[in-house]
Amino acid sequence: MVNVGSVSANAGTDQIICLGQSANLTASGGVNYSWSNGAGTQSINVSPTQNTNYTVTVSDNNGCTASDAVYVTVNPLPQASAGPNKAICIGTSTTITASGGTTYAWSPSSSLSNAAIASPVANPTVTTTYTVTVTNNNGCSATSSMVITVNPLPQASAGSNNAICIGFSANLNASGGTSYVWSPSTSLSNATIANPVATPTVTTTYTVTVTNANTCSATSSMVLTVNALPLAEAGPNQSICIYNSTTLNATGGTAYAWSPAASLNNQNIANPVANPTVTTTYTVTVTNGNGCSSTDNMVLTVNPLPNANAGQDAYMCPHETVTLNATGGNIYLWSPATGLNNVNIANPTAHPSVTTTYTVQVTDANGCINTDNVVVNLYPLPPADAGNHAAICIGNSTVLNATGGTTYAWNTGDNTQAITVSPQTTSTYTVTVTDNNGCSATDNVIVDVNNLPPANAGNDFSICTGNTGNLNASGGVTYAWSPPNGLSNTNTANPVANPASQTTYTVTVTDANGCSQTDDVIVSIFPSPVINFIADNLSGCPPLIVNFTDNTTPAIQTWVWDFGDPQSGVFNNSGMKNPTHIYNTPGTYSVTLTVTTTDGCTKSLIQNNIIQVSPKPVADFTSIPQQTTLEAPIVQFLNNSYNAVSYYWNFGEPSSQNTSNLSSPVHIFQNEGTFTVMLYVTSADGCTDSTSGTIRILPTYSIFIPNAFTPNGDGINDYFRPVVTNIEEFLMLIYDRWGEMVYETDDILKPWDGHINNSMEIGTQDVYSCVIILKDFMGETHKYIGRVALIK
Repeated sequence: MVNVGSVSANAGTDQIICLGQSANLTASGGVNYSWSNGAGTQSINVSPTQNTNYTVTVSDNNGCTASDAVYVTVNPLPQASAGPNKAICIGTSTTITASGGTTYAWSPSSSLSNAAIASPVANPTVTTTYTVTVTNNNGCSATSSMVITVNPLPQASAGSNNAICIGFSANLNASGGTSYVWSPSTSLSNATIANPVATPTVTTTYTVTVTNANTCSATSSMVLTVNALPLAEAGPNQSICIYNSTTLNATGGTAYAWSPAASLNNQNIANPVANPTVTTTYTVTVTNGNGCSSTDNMVLTVNPLPNANAGQDAYMCPHETVTLNATGGNIYLWSPATGLNNVNIANPTAHPSVTTTYTVQVTDANGCINTDNVVVNLYPLPPADAGNHAAICIGNSTVLNATGGTTYAWNTGDNTQAITVSPQTTSTYTVTVTDNNGCSATDNVIVDVNNLPPANAGNDFSICTGNTGNLNASGGVTYAWSPPNGLSNTNTANPVANPASQTTYTVTVTDANGCSQTDDVIVSIFPSPVINFIADNLSGCPPLIVNFTDNTTPAIQTWVWDFGDPQSGVFNNSGMKNPTHIYNTPGTYSVTLTVTTTDGCTKSLIQNNIIQVSPKPVADFTSIPQQTTLEAPIVQFLNNSYNAVSYYWNFGEPSSQNTSNLSSPVHIFQNEGTFTVMLYVTSADGCTDSTSGTIRILPTYSIFIPNAFTPNGDGINDYFRPVVTNIEEFLMLIYDRWGEMVYETDDILKPWDGHINNSMEIGTQDVYSCVIILKDFMGETHKYIGRVALIK
């Protein structure tokens, strides 16, 4: 440290850094600093690359200076080495070795046995760059990196499991590498190739070790199953009749193949159906579930069929019999059994009801069966037809016409093909028909006799002129009306009738059987009412009272009035002949009258917009102001009325100019008091309305404030208070010369008696300040500040 005069310079303590680092140098002892590197601040940062001495010159406010030096030592970095790059197979480890220092820190630390030693064991699962931070004895550090490449294991595959039958071989198929070693090597053609031929005699598990180009190895296994051959069985020898079939029955496996395939329904099942035409030896190849096969044989002998003969075809009429004659065997079976007396003999008697083909089954000594047919032709009965059933109306006749043969016999005794009948009741007729074969048949025909329909044209009725009525016929399914005049439809049961005069209508009623009958109905005509009504008052102001008078003809039994005024509620309608209605709402109204005559004829008449109700004016005004004093007695009245054309004002002050016809007049009130102002308005239609309002004229506010009082109890001027008139609120505050409040009151009847804050002490003789705050009847606030002398 060097002292110059009174200045003491201090450059700080010497420092040691590593190459590439910086040091902070801070001087003290003055107010200005100058460093040997040219810096002029108290603190500087330096980064020397070699040992360096820094000098600082310090000066104070007096210009005195002093100097000091600080030495920065720069230590070299270590020669860090992470070692050479390496490669491993996934799942293995290696030792990495760093050098160049005394302590080491590896990153990343995962997969390292110890990240804080020079030579940790690394077992990464992916290729990883390891960086080591090397620190020497001076505490300086440097880094270095190396890469461990992690090679994948080969995708070793020994191939899929396989199966062979005993005595056979199979190719193994390994993949995934560049070299292969199989074990066990027994029964393999070559244990060091990817695809050796295996011929084991028992089921064997083969394992292959696969090595790839990176010398990484993996293993895989497969099972080669050795299956036994099936025990093939074609079944016992059989015999059949020619054209017949039989089921073969092989066993011993899961799949079967028969040969020869001809005459088999399916050569690939265990139980095919065989139908050879000659004796045949069948061989079956049986395969079990493992795909292994063996064979077996059976013989199927084919016998010829017997020479079956059912005899000659026969002809007969219904209800006759014939004998059948079969030959060719020793057992017989006839079908169908219908009409045969015995189905198990060679010569049964046949009595069929229709032409029938009989089949005989003939069986010989070998049990072989053959068949033959014989047709028993049954002449058909003639197609006797007495004709379609007929229906007639009572009193009519019909012709019956039979068909189907060459001769005819009716139960009426007639022997002709056609006859005419006229029964009075429903009857059945029978005809017997005979054909050229001499066969006969009968048929019936029914003749229904229908009654006439109960025709009904309905009851006679009356309608009003211009109205319609429904005719109502019944008794049938179709209807025909006459005359057609005034009818909507002459061919319906219920036509609408609108005749101009009384008319008798006749209806012809036909029923579902086509039978008809007639009936009549009379339609009479009543006159409809002719409506005529008047109103005595067609327009005016609400409430408008209107009297209605009905002059309708002919005689009326009921009236229904609708005054077109639904706002009047239940009063909108009336059942009187000459009613009165009051219209309270402005508007235009239509009036409807519906009447019913003593004959029951109803009619309505509406007179549109017959009543006009004019709107009333609405009287309304505002006054400015509503309350004032005689000092400002002028009031402006603003007319807010509407629908008005003339106005009349009464200001409620007879002693003044009390009325006006102006729309919005001005009035000057002469007196105090409360006045009721009336406004009367009239519309252009002469309708009127009125309203009222209140004006209040108040007395004038005044105040007198004395400036001295003598609270000595002599009864003269003992109190201080202002003299005021016409006020609503009052507040008085008294202060001494130091601003302290000595009295407060809001009651005009409680003046200050000189006592300090209502105590027994009377204030000293002095001048006091007073503040008086008042509110007059108009709601205005007045504030007065003055002085009052307290004199003793």
